Amino acid sequence: MKDWIGGTFMVIGMVVGVAFMNIPTVVAITGFYPGILMSVIVWFFVCSVALLYAEETLVTIDGANAITISHSLLGNFWSYIVAIIFAFNLYGFLTAYLIVGTQTVKYFLPHIPLSDWLVILILALIFGGVVYLGISATNKLNFVLCIGLIVSFVGCLFAGKDYILFRRLSLHSHWIFISFSVPVIFSALGFAAFVPSLCSFLKRDPKKIFLSIFLGTLISLVLFILWQMLILGIVSAGVLQMAHEQRISISAYFTAIEKIPYLPLFINFLSFFAVTTSLLISGITLVDFLSDGFKISLAKRTGVRRFLVVLTAFIPPIIFASTIPKLSLSFVNAVTAPIGELLINGLLPIWMAFRARYHYRLVTQPLLGGGKTALIILAVALFFLIYLEAIAWIK
Repeated sequence: MKDWIGGTFMVIGMVVGVAFMNIPTVVAITGFYPGILMSVIVWFFVCSVALLYAEETLVTIDGANAITISHSLLGNFWSYIVAIIFAFNLYGFLTAYLIVGTQTVKYFLPHIPLSDWLVILILALIFGGVVYLGISATNKLNFVLCIGLIVSFVGCLFAGKDYILFRRLSLHSHWIFISFSVPVIFSALGFAAFVPSLCSFLKRDPKKIFLSIFLGTLISLVLFILWQMLILGIVSAGVLQMAHEQRISISAYFTAIEKIPYLPLFINFLSFFAVTTSLLISGITLVDFLSDGFKISLAKRTGVRRFLVVLTAFIPPIIFASTIPKLSLSFVNAVTAPIGELLINGLLPIWMAFRARYHYRLVTQPLLGGGKTALIILAVALFFLIYLEAIAWIK
């Protein structure tokens, strides 16, 4: 398998996660067609920011991650701020994936009395073990899981295609509320934290990096749109809006589709693969981030050093997921996701791009064209996104 194909699938594995499953609940407020438009706009923004972050990664040493990159471009003080932001974000999401992954595993093993903490420990041992083996092993397992994800997704489409009411998709198009779905779509598509690991995996080849980011996010966008079509075409907008208002997951309205043969089963398989791929890629992302923070060069991230870093990455999420799962998820939803992702998938890459391109003049071949005009447009879009996130957070 060519490395850029593996890189593409790792991007898909990182993007298609828990938030992906719940996109229809917010799109129902605006309607299917407005949801498509906003999905495309947010995809363009997220893809552009990821390419900017790749630019910034390539002007530093191989193996550099958020701390080293920000230290080089923003200075010592801001590197500490970035370290805190990334740590909260990465630890928070790894904890959330362990919690949600536990529920998906127990769904398929209803007659086996497994405690939550035991399933969490098993998941951490399996995925932590693969992460310890390195990004090549991570790539191979992720590829298998992504095949399972795609097969499950195709199964969902075939099981539900005869039950989609296409007229329902055009009944409710409230363009005035088009921006309401942006925060959740942005959260689902964001993956910039993984970019430094991707650059090292692809041997810092700009063409391969661009291809993996572009194709990975584009394929994810297509999956997002088809998923919206399936759920919005089967489940009434009122039920989906209620799910959003009550902050419940898609599993809570499985009753609306439980009479459709095989569809609930395929959806649960889809949920399992979506969570496990994100868990795996989040694990390798956190380990690379911590290795950078501990100033371990790329060549020395092996053996005992790597083992200790993997323990540092997985032990806190195991503890939080086992002891305070509800509080952990609430913290991720209320703080980590809206604040951390705005900074990681928006502000920091754009700010550092200005510094790298026009202050230090380090970037000779930008991965994102458009010059200062493109950066200014992204900055304006970011402030609009911050406004929408603030409204959603207050609500």
